[in-house]
Amino acid sequence: MAFDKTPSTWLGAGYSLAGNEISLETATAGLTVLTTCTAVASTDVITTGAAHGLKIGDRVQFTTTDTLPSGLSADVTYYVLTVPSTTTLTVSAVSGGDTLDITDTGSGTHSINRLATIPELTDTEANATSGDIRKILYALCERFAKEWNGIATADRPSNMTISKSISPDVSTGQDTLTYVMRFITEATSREVADE
Repeated sequence: MAFDKTPSTWLGAGYSLAGNEISLETATAGLTVLTTCTAVASTDVITTGAAHGLKIGDRVQFTTTDTLPSGLSADVTYYVLTVPSTTTLTVSAVSGGDTLDITDTGSGTHSINRLATIPELTDTEANATSGDIRKILYALCERFAKEWNGIATADRPSNMTISKSISPDVSTGQDTLTYVMRFITEATSREVADE
């Protein structure tokens, strides 16, 4: 995946900016029904009835009016593994795992649903007056780190880096996560330097 600097790529499909207010799609938002879909057992490819707007790593679930294709289950979260076109995709049971084996087409009308793009953050935590800024910062750092790691090393911009490290503490059962974001800026304006 080549580097894409657009905010909606980094902050998810629920991102919008209106009236100087930034909106994010938090875990509370739940499922967004995207479109109907069909599955081909011989290729494990899912084809949607309209452009799905999904990208690798997005979380999805499936619903149906009758029986889902064998291999898929209702109320189970899957991860987008490949996006061959705007209307096709494959999924995996775990992020970056193997292609899910779909063994028949099922029956009825199937729908694909996208889960919230920032799952680490709830509406309550993001509330401007009663929320928790620590949880907002953590959720954003985690989202940025995941997006960065999804970009091929050769495609990453040279004037920006993001890294994440984890230090477990076995005595407390807690982890310390450290995120480092580095930007090269113009000396006088402090604007991020162009690539």
